[in-house]
Amino acid sequence: KRTEALPQNIDTSTDASVAKLRANSGFLVEGYCEKEADEKRTEILNTPNTEELYEIKGTKYYISQSGDDRNDGLTPETPIKTMVRLMELYIVEGDAVLFNRGDTFRLGHSLSTHNGVTYGAYGKGSKPKIYGSLENYAKSDKWEAVNENIWKIPLDYDEACGLVINHSEIIGVKKTGSIKKLKNNGDYLHDTKAGIFYLYCDKGNPKDSYYDIEIMPSVNIISAEVGNRMVTIDNLCIKYSAGFG
Repeated sequence: KRTEALPQNIDTSTDASVAKLRANSGFLVEGYCEKEADEKRTEILNTPNTEELYEIKGTKYYISQSGDDRNDGLTPETPIKTMVRLMELYIVEGDAVLFNRGDTFRLGHSLSTHNGVTYGAYGKGSKPKIYGSLENYAKSDKWEAVNENIWKIPLDYDEACGLVINHSEIIGVKKTGSIKKLKNNGDYLHDTKAGIFYLYCDKGNPKDSYYDIEIMPSVNIISAEVGNRMVTIDNLCIKYSAGFG
């Protein structure tokens, strides 16, 4: 059976709850395979670390938000920090690239895969998040009021191709032309020439109104080049890009 009411008491602080909310966005569907679906979500979100699941015969490279790009990245105690440094490493078939659980990595470009390389997770906590959105814009101090309900922020994207607020509480609707077309919360317009992103929000400053604002670029987050073979990607949370995963 269907009901239009969205769940009111979902705790969005957990990956599992966000997954449940996302799965049920729009209409709740009950009475089909809820128990089995919840069990499968729990299983997927709680799989062991990549090193426990796959035999890594080559070198393991570790990357963490608390790392340092001057490190060698060869142990969990000496991880590198940025995707830029990761792209500089000489990675060959049989190697593994492991992202620290609980961390969020943001890309302004595609992460190109290598033949025979495994990409996964290490550490403790929720799966590592790899986002196309360059920052959580709900934490930005750069929002300025245009009028009572329309706000703007500088945005150096080729094109803003999607908007997700509070992990799917609001799915943005892209408008073109005039900001007069912005009439509902989540309506947005991107002036690519001026590098300005406009958002309709009748709650006040978006920074104070929401806890998470993700603006999606058009890049592919992970890009397997033509001819890539035997690439394993597992244990990663990949979100917020209008390109492919």
